[in-house]
Amino acid sequence: MTTTLERTVPARAAEPERPHIVCLCGSLRFTAELARENARLTAQGHFVLAPAAVGLDRPSPLWATPDAVTALKERLGRVHRAKIEFAHEVVVVCPDGYIGDDTLKEIAHAKSLGKPITYRDTRAPAGTVRPPRPEPASSAPVFAADFVQALREVRPHCGEDVTLELTRGIRLQARGDRLYVVASGLYTLGATVIDTPGIGTWDAHVPRTAVDALTTLATTDDAYLEHVPAETDRDGTSALVVHLGAQQYTVEHHYIGDYPNWQPLVAEAIAAGPALDREVVLYANQLAKFTLDEFLPLVMWGGSDPAQPLAVTRGTHHVGLIKPQRRVYAPGPDEIRDAWRHILTDTGTAR
Repeated sequence: MTTTLERTVPARAAEPERPHIVCLCGSLRFTAELARENARLTAQGHFVLAPAAVGLDRPSPLWATPDAVTALKERLGRVHRAKIEFAHEVVVVCPDGYIGDDTLKEIAHAKSLGKPITYRDTRAPAGTVRPPRPEPASSAPVFAADFVQALREVRPHCGEDVTLELTRGIRLQARGDRLYVVASGLYTLGATVIDTPGIGTWDAHVPRTAVDALTTLATTDDAYLEHVPAETDRDGTSALVVHLGAQQYTVEHHYIGDYPNWQPLVAEAIAAGPALDREVVLYANQLAKFTLDEFLPLVMWGGSDPAQPLAVTRGTHHVGLIKPQRRVYAPGPDEIRDAWRHILTDTGTAR
């Protein structure tokens, strides 16, 4: 008789569900913020892939020469792109709205792969992700493409004084059916008006870092801007939320002071003239602030008051002011005519 011994194979236990994989992106200048976001996501049960902080500011034989540093950065870039490809989702850590060039490239790579992207300002009380509000409490939505275009138009006029954040950023002023987007520096001012029926009445300040980030957003036809009013438990902090499909980008607004009353200045400049009967001294770098679209002509005029700013318009919905400079050294009409005397003589137009 033959006896067959069969080995009993125990049933395999069900494999535990694999964790959701999240890749963090963001500037390494925010190492602490990246670490906090890593800890937060890990505590929620996610598998987190983070940028490698190798410490290039410290001496090492691995990056002892400029060529070695360049090669290492390229390798790190390839590794991080691979992390993005491996992840289920990408979270961009952007304190105060800052997104650097390298991070923008990583975002573009993630978008090309169809990865969900979340932007988080870890310095804000509630981060940057907010639950959608189907019916905004105090304002109607603005198409994001119009808003981002307006930011790009006025951004060159932002002030450069780091001690004056009020003029380094951009002011938004909603007045009934119009949204004014305004920036003002030392010698120029730019303002764009967006027709927005039902937007309500509110003011918000967009910091410089957030302006830089917002102007890089790739908007779609269904993207829109929403103003979320202050809540009682948020210490008077309101927010601007740019909705990009399933993604949101939020800018917290804190009161930092009253914005200069720019409307009378613009009104006076538009109403005066055109009545220029003299030469004016303008610097090319100031005039260049108005040339966002090189194919759209600028129209300039001014009144008879030499101290009054000149009005500069591009289209019908963008207007600016430029302050004429006192003559430090700029050749006058007589000097210019003298340099071109031969042309004037040859054509019989010499004075």
